[in-house]
Amino acid sequence: MTTATIQGFKVEFTEEYGTTDVMIQYGNFCSSLEFAKAYGELENGKTGDMYPIKATAVAKIQAWADTLGY
Repeated sequence: MTTATIQGFKVEFTEEYGTTDVMIQYGNFCSSLEFAKAYGELENGKTGDMYPIKATAVAKIQAWADTLGY
């Protein structure tokens, strides 16, 4: 597991059993990189509320993940 903070978002890269995953967290909001790319938001799993994430932040997180083998 590798973590970083990118544009205020805590990001976590994991690799397990030959697969990789990137999770993005901001306060109580958390989603996978793929969800953020598809919907432009992070979700609060308890309330269902959504928090917008800019495409520029998603692109920087994607670039960081790619350097780790995503």
